[in-house]
Amino acid sequence: HPHVLAQRDCAMVLLSTTPGAITSDAHRTRRGLERVAGVIPDVGAVMRQRNLGLLVARMGFGDSPDPSCVEATRQMLGACSRETLREAGRALMQLDSTPALARVDVPTLVVVGTADVITAPRDARQIADLIPGARLVELPRAGHMLMYERTEELDQLIVDFARDCLGEGNAL
Repeated sequence: HPHVLAQRDCAMVLLSTTPGAITSDAHRTRRGLERVAGVIPDVGAVMRQRNLGLLVARMGFGDSPDPSCVEATRQMLGACSRETLREAGRALMQLDSTPALARVDVPTLVVVGTADVITAPRDARQIADLIPGARLVELPRAGHMLMYERTEELDQLIVDFARDCLGEGNAL
């Protein structure tokens, strides 16, 4: 909703995201996944199993994550209900913001980890290419969980971007 964005916000940060469903180009695969979405395993139950959950949570990280951050991710996903995870999956399979991106009219910062296997860096590049004037930052060896992996670096990127958007002399 670019028109709502322009009314409410002076800038936007897109972090570890994709413009469309992972299967958006594979229509038959997408339809099949949508049909079975109600019978997928309970991801929360998987995450509540300590060893298996840690293995799955680890996939969201790049090189050498802090084990406590992987554990926090496991616990967070383990606390989600099956219905919440199922509905989130359905929403993500139907996502397609690509047509709206060219109409975004606020400064935009797109941030992705180069080792993100959940939302690939190519997706972030596509977003940055489609949004006029967007700035792309790729964090080397970082995965999907940038807020855990690169907390200080990400905080500084966002603060600097906000200052640039607000102009010199404006306090955050």
